[in-house]
Amino acid sequence: MTYFWQDNLAKHAGFIYDATSTQTVSYSQLNQCVEVFCQSLPEKKSLIALEASNCLASLIAYLALLRTNHCILLLEPELAGVQKQTLLANYQVDFKVELPSDLAAPINLTAVRQHIQLVADPANLQQISGLTYLNSAIAQDIVLLLSTSGSTGSSKLVKLSAKNLQANSTAILGYLPISSTDTVVTSLPMHYSFGLSVIHTHLQVGANIVLSDYSLMQKQFWQLFKQFEPNGFYGVPFSYQLMTQLGLARLALKSCQYFAQAGGKMSDSLTQALFDFCQKTHKSLYIMYGQTEATARIAYLKPAKLPQKIGYIGQAIPGGKLKLIDENGQPVTQTNQTGELYYQGDNVCLGMAHNRQDLTHVNQQEWLATGDLACFDKDGDFKIVGRLKRFIKVTGKRINLDEVEAIVQNSNKTKLSQMQTCVVGEDDQLIVVSNFTLTEPEYSRLVNDLAEKIAIHPKYIRQVHVNHLPCLSNGKLDYRQLLKQVKSDV
Repeated sequence: MTYFWQDNLAKHAGFIYDATSTQTVSYSQLNQCVEVFCQSLPEKKSLIALEASNCLASLIAYLALLRTNHCILLLEPELAGVQKQTLLANYQVDFKVELPSDLAAPINLTAVRQHIQLVADPANLQQISGLTYLNSAIAQDIVLLLSTSGSTGSSKLVKLSAKNLQANSTAILGYLPISSTDTVVTSLPMHYSFGLSVIHTHLQVGANIVLSDYSLMQKQFWQLFKQFEPNGFYGVPFSYQLMTQLGLARLALKSCQYFAQAGGKMSDSLTQALFDFCQKTHKSLYIMYGQTEATARIAYLKPAKLPQKIGYIGQAIPGGKLKLIDENGQPVTQTNQTGELYYQGDNVCLGMAHNRQDLTHVNQQEWLATGDLACFDKDGDFKIVGRLKRFIKVTGKRINLDEVEAIVQNSNKTKLSQMQTCVVGEDDQLIVVSNFTLTEPEYSRLVNDLAEKIAIHPKYIRQVHVNHLPCLSNGKLDYRQLLKQVKSDV
């Protein structure tokens, strides 16, 4: 199989623009840079960490690592130093790549080699992690490790293959109207599976890519939109909330032919508002659903089915299949009946990793259990109705409520560590519930400390007092009833 990141990049006529260095390279120049970088990499398959930002230097390094079949650990540039060191040590990373944002064409071997470094010697790694340094061989099929979007300090990573990346990119191109003459301005982080998939699809067809880390609240982002006139916009629900607040009609969106949304369920009201804008301006709206465990994308709703099917995720992407399994382990065959959503496709990951030893093997399953509860209608369109596991998404970032609960309960900074406390929530709202009322200083300390630890804005966290926490007949906490209770008290 020929992958889109191989030397056929040079055949494309498009360009890559780096908003940080203001440098433009052709696909032919990009390919030359990647080839130079490849010559600086170790021959033995290694685990190599790369701090991935939306810039030309990161893209060159990433493509070179893919082309040489190394195993890439994509790191969030803003990841705290202690968290980063713990992650590098836990996975016993062999090398790390640290690139200046202005590394661009033309590049030479000397310039590249000085940025590829051994992370640490085995003795130092063992001292940091407390683990025995095994230097375990990495399974040949594993080429990329991605976080499932959480930032609670969990070291669980998704193992992806070259086949996964290619299959997902090809499937997305099967339904999104992306062509070689298109232009995209990056609006999501490269280390996030959704953001990375946008780069992949546009690379595969040879479209123009404007690499930018500017946020939607910065005028430089919209200046890039005016300058390059992209054909589409990609965002999580929070992206569209911001754009709606800014005023969709006021933004430089004239060139956009479509909007694409993933990264969590968008509210019905926001979907309706966005659809109404698209109708007035002759644009299309693609509602999508995915998980990092499926590389990026699982399902999409055809724009023509809106607004009648607001709240639906539609059907599986090309080449994929969906099914529901009920609580007894049996297939759901009736419409409007709830079951856990399962997905099958070539983009299903090779399993999960928690440490270096987990990279020695793959454990791919035929069907991916998404952990989401869904139903389907007479047209075969699926709708997510809940979550089997306790996850929410805050601005597109997946948060494990059990992990957050453990953080709160283990905290020594508030009285909550001695009280009956739990955590519930829904997308873009995390709620700490206890049977004790905090003072204002305690409340502020809790919210700010928790926001820092899980890397979300404090405005998405609140603390609620209840007299008692509802329990199920088996003595376990009834999280569903509790969420209803605290929502009704707002």
